[in-house]
Amino acid sequence: MVTKVYSIKWILRLKSPAIYITTNSHNDTLYIGLTSALVKRIYQHKNKLILGFS
Repeated sequence: MVTKVYSIKWILRLKSPAIYITTNSHNDTLYIGLTSALVKRIYQHKNKLILGFS
């Protein structure tokens, strides 16, 4: 399990920070993410464009 800790300063530098929660296709694993491009990031998850959790 990989856990990243983000500083408040880093989060505030994002243009429009969004914290999102998604799950895998079996609904047995939750993923919590942080992004400034929410629509793009969800698209990447749904289309498995990035290695790792999708």
